[in-house]
Amino acid sequence: LTDPPKLPPGVTAVYIKYSNFAVHVAGMGNESGWVPVNVSGEIELTGLVNVSQTIASVPIEKGRYNQIRFNVTKALVEYNSRNYTAVVRTGQLTVKIEEGGIIVNASKPAFTLIDIQPTVFNFGNATNPLFVITAAAKAVPVSPEEVEEEGEHILQAGHRMELKGKTWWENIR
Repeated sequence: LTDPPKLPPGVTAVYIKYSNFAVHVAGMGNESGWVPVNVSGEIELTGLVNVSQTIASVPIEKGRYNQIRFNVTKALVEYNSRNYTAVVRTGQLTVKIEEGGIIVNASKPAFTLIDIQPTVFNFGNATNPLFVITAAAKAVPVSPEEVEEEGEHILQAGHRMELKGKTWWENIR
């Protein structure tokens, strides 16, 4: 995951909980072809500007996958050093994997970068804030050669990789 957030003044952190990841088999119907992936967790998004963080490394059947779907189940906003629960307007995100998707095979790992772009609104005021989060996302395949310098660490949940200065990332941006 990586992220360029749009935040109101005073917001210093945005935490989301995610669950119910699934990948879609290319060529299957929109309602069929979804393969559940056992991934859930929490991530702080403001710390991921030009940084990616591995959220999971899971085995899936070989094939071509063209979409990712997941739920944002909860959001918390840090505002003026206090935490506030935010209303999540886009609870389920279905994201097309650009460039035709990813191909999974047994010979090498396949990587997908999900770029979540949250926007936080404060519909309240400074003393009584009411936060609402909307999110959009895009997903792009990343070739194993582009991340080989990270070694096996990239497969570990929580691993962070600096993206600034990487040509392949600049081309995606």
